[in-house]
Amino acid sequence: MNSHTRICMLLVLAFAVLGCSRNGDPQSEIDTPLAQSNGISLICTQTNAAEATMPNGFKVTPSDAINKAAPFFIGNPFVLIVYADSQYYYVDIASKTAGAETARTRGVKIDGKTGKIVRGEERIIGK
Repeated sequence: MNSHTRICMLLVLAFAVLGCSRNGDPQSEIDTPLAQSNGISLICTQTNAAEATMPNGFKVTPSDAINKAAPFFIGNPFVLIVYADSQYYYVDIASKTAGAETARTRGVKIDGKTGKIVRGEERIIGK
């Protein structure tokens, strides 16, 4: 197993341990500088998206957002992470240095009500 694979596996494990944000359950809310920035909250990672709850007012699930964004991230193994504000999901590659603001500015932006990709086509990873 090479070092890149080990790092990816550690990221998956770390984000799986973090879990998902669950509306109405303050015990499980993730409230750290990495997870929350300028009204954007961490919703889940690719590894636990099936258990994540939709933010209030959204009609698109976090899993659906990941499925829509995944084709824009090709290449080496990675884990996608989902943030949301009051209207949009922001899907990006999980990393130690990237957070909510990075996801907002460079991630795939998906309308939480319609599922329409608002931004992302211009940024395909791995090509």
